[in-house]
Amino acid sequence: MLGTVKWTLCRLIGGFGLIAAFALSAAEPQAQLHGTWVATKAERDGKAADDVVGHRIAFAGNRFQIHSKDGKLLWDFGHRGPRPVAGQTPPPIVENNQQTDVFPTGISQFTLDEDAREIYIAHWKRILVYDYDGKFKRGWGGKGMPLSQISNAPTPDYDWKKGPPPDQDQLSTDLHCIHLSVDGLVYVCDRQNNRVQVFSRDGEFKHEFRVEVQTLANGSVWDMVLSHDPAQRYLYVADGANGRIYILRRSDGRELGSFGRTGRMPGEFKWIHNIAIDRDGNLFTSEVGFGRRVQKFARTGGAF
Repeated sequence: MLGTVKWTLCRLIGGFGLIAAFALSAAEPQAQLHGTWVATKAERDGKAADDVVGHRIAFAGNRFQIHSKDGKLLWDFGHRGPRPVAGQTPPPIVENNQQTDVFPTGISQFTLDEDAREIYIAHWKRILVYDYDGKFKRGWGGKGMPLSQISNAPTPDYDWKKGPPPDQDQLSTDLHCIHLSVDGLVYVCDRQNNRVQVFSRDGEFKHEFRVEVQTLANGSVWDMVLSHDPAQRYLYVADGANGRIYILRRSDGRELGSFGRTGRMPGEFKWIHNIAIDRDGNLFTSEVGFGRRVQKFARTGGAF
């Protein structure tokens, strides 16, 4: 029998267009500010993470670079589209899920396999894998289809008055997260289709979890993280449209609980956009639009 889980809101961090670097430790449980800088639009739309060797990895817009923590550029991923010519209107970007050389729309969703030295990127309707030298290795689309079978046409419309979006093999172009589990699986947030698709690291389709399938607007699956226990038995799914966090059993996607609601008060969410977890199981969320804040929820008991 599952116990009751309690989450306590600890702190809010407000701001817009400002990136702040914090650190937490056992000796200093309060967040220690390490520095701030004003973000460009590309940086506000991108992501960043620290790798195991202590470098700073910045993924912002169409830039993927590795810096030392004192700001020295160590490596650049490349694969940018052609540089716009000053004074000329650039040609329209045409979706092309078969080419893997450039990312004309930029990149915002990625994760790293440190042991294999591989970079997983969710872009358009596909998952692409590169090595740490930037060489393309493999890729696939929805339900594991090869790149050659991915449609470059827009996701077809449907009549929302007659029910939720129909199930489809193709992923949407709004892939909003990609994560790796300890047992070698790849989890992809397909936001517009209200689902998480699960693959092997070679692209074999395993299964999918549907979340709040009646959701319209921008879809329900904005981000997710795996739980902090050794087996990663649970998924925490951030739903920006409905202002909630769902707790799913990872083995079958069954919903075990949820918390939050739409709003601007502590513990509520206004466009929850990202979610992260630390080694103690505490959750951190960030909100965009009129939310513009980070919240921390402390795990204070329960089974997950």
